[in-house]
Amino acid sequence: MWYGKTAYKKRNPSNNKKQTSGRFEKAGSGFRGYADVHASVKAIVWIVGGPDVVIQALLEVLGREGTLMMLASWEDSPWGAPHKFAEWPEEWQRAYLEEFPPFDSVTSRAHRKWSILTEYLRKWSGACRSNNPEASCVAVGAKAKWLTENHPLQYGYGPGSPFAKLCEANGKVLLPARGVLARLEKLNHTSLMRRIC
Repeated sequence: MWYGKTAYKKRNPSNNKKQTSGRFEKAGSGFRGYADVHASVKAIVWIVGGPDVVIQALLEVLGREGTLMMLASWEDSPWGAPHKFAEWPEEWQRAYLEEFPPFDSVTSRAHRKWSILTEYLRKWSGACRSNNPEASCVAVGAKAKWLTENHPLQYGYGPGSPFAKLCEANGKVLLPARGVLARLEKLNHTSLMRRIC
């Protein structure tokens, strides 16, 4: 599977799951447990098998007791209504507001601005997703249910949120850069909130 406009020029077919797992492991030095990943497929470079293999590699490195989490949000959120919504004819606006489907943690798509990886993880077997439409997180692994359950609706990034629980579990935030792993950080809740807000 090839991705991108200049696929054959810039892609290296030697990037596979084993090499990707090795890079994650090497950069993470003991990267086990819980991780929140913020990455685009483009940032990681082309890999044989595409986004599925990236997720497989991450889960493999996290181990059986580990959990992978990503911010999903909601692609069709009414808060993210089309930019020119106010300029639409009144009939269109009414139809949009009256017929808009409600958020469903099982079927509502992850927001594309958080990367295609998030949507792949949302559809992963055994994935759990929190019920806060704007700040929903999706997780796979041993503590996926715990991380995503009882997500506060009032403010989705504070106490009781998957982000707070990730910090409580000494989780790490993974920020891959093009071709390498830029940072793997263990964050406390205060610095995580600062980074998100």
